[in-house]
Amino acid sequence: MRVAPRRRPGETAEQLVDAFKTLTHRSGIVTRDRAAAYERAEQRRLDDERRGKVMALRAQAGVFKRYERAALDDVDYPQSVLPPDEFNRYLQVRGELASLLDVPGILVLSGDNGPGKTHLASAAVNGFCDAGRRAYYCRAIDFYRQLKSTFGQPGRTAEDLVRRFETYELLVIDEIEVRSESAWENNELRSLLDARYARCVATVLITNKTAAELNGNGEGTTPYLSRALRDRIRHGGSILECRWRSLRAAAGEVTHS
Repeated sequence: MRVAPRRRPGETAEQLVDAFKTLTHRSGIVTRDRAAAYERAEQRRLDDERRGKVMALRAQAGVFKRYERAALDDVDYPQSVLPPDEFNRYLQVRGELASLLDVPGILVLSGDNGPGKTHLASAAVNGFCDAGRRAYYCRAIDFYRQLKSTFGQPGRTAEDLVRRFETYELLVIDEIEVRSESAWENNELRSLLDARYARCVATVLITNKTAAELNGNGEGTTPYLSRALRDRIRHGGSILECRWRSLRAAAGEVTHS
């Protein structure tokens, strides 16, 4: 009587599946227990593949080490330090970010230093990776540095880099106001956001500017965001004001950009 093979130390799930296939082929009989064992081994193989894919996506997502464990479902700390009305605003922003998995759009996280804008956006990137979808976090200044690094480099082109940024299923660009705002930078950013809007993929912009500054404080005031971008945000997203107290200050940390 043949005995179903057991997984040996160091043996992969795929190797165990192959062992089961060999055994059933030789015996010509697949018992109920043996079929169940085969299914469990196949499920372990699929789980291993999924974990490997998630690990690879996270490793390439650009999220800072401080936020590598950030998760949108983890709200215990904000709930413990924020008053109910501020915590409800936090949950609303968190919910909008979570919805990007199903309904792509352009979201702008606006607010002062410390409320956790980068943490929330990084958690969204992690969530996309965990769902097996390509996502990336970067600061605006890093995007331009990467573009400039391709200039004059054989085998590397700015077009290839921009195409990669265009196709992430979620792209987070932090500190959009920390840049020179030259005509070249403005054109590159506008082109990137236009392409992502056309591709119907999710984009999150993070800034310390207020919603009033982004849209224009009033008559005669130049809005920070272009009219075209504001129209795209209104059509498939929103400006989310992170108006609650600094979570870093509540944790006893020094607030900074």
